[in-house]
Amino acid sequence: MNPEHDKISVGSVDTSYAISEKCENKEAALAFLKYCSSPEAQEKVLYEQGRLPSAKLDIDESKLEPLVADIIQLSNQSKGLTPWWDRVFGAGEGVEFNNECLAVFGGDDAQEAFDNLELFAEENRKR
Repeated sequence: MNPEHDKISVGSVDTSYAISEKCENKEAALAFLKYCSSPEAQEKVLYEQGRLPSAKLDIDESKLEPLVADIIQLSNQSKGLTPWWDRVFGAGEGVEFNNECLAVFGGDDAQEAFDNLELFAEENRKR
């Protein structure tokens, strides 16, 4: 294993919002987004839903489920983020990538599994 890749997390942005230029009530939409990203709303997201906040908060670990506390601690130690590969590849190759990964975890030969993925991608490149 390459130490350069230690503490690189795999993940992606979970929830995103945008306001359309054609939105009929931009001010209300903007107010909603400001509320959703406020420290008060993000505390609810963290403490009541167990989801990682999008705002920098002073976190009271005594209010967290132990697993959420562990995830936050690991996240804080991370030095980088790489996306989920199934999202990078898209729907067809992404599903096939997940299937081949599961096959490897199940004991299949890794080289053969990823050769299968390459063949799948080549056969479906024109869709």
